[in-house]
Amino acid sequence: DIDAVCGADCPGVSCASPQGLSAQEAVDICLEAGRHPKVSIMDLSEFNPVVESYRTGKLAVMMFYHFLVGLAQRRRTLV
Repeated sequence: DIDAVCGADCPGVSCASPQGLSAQEAVDICLEAGRHPKVSIMDLSEFNPVVESYRTGKLAVMMFYHFLVGLAQRRRTLV
């Protein structure tokens, strides 16, 4: 759930919290997940663009992007 990220970094969720992961921590986790050989899929839930879409939308894209970068790095090392 993207609502695990602190509400200051990710306000566009169903239940924003004053505590949680920083945006950088969330992006770093996604990168490492993409690199891990046992991870094959990523899902992101709880994004609510009706509440706020700009910052949270950018964070969601960055999370997916870094997951794919990690996946590309993994595949490159397997070849």
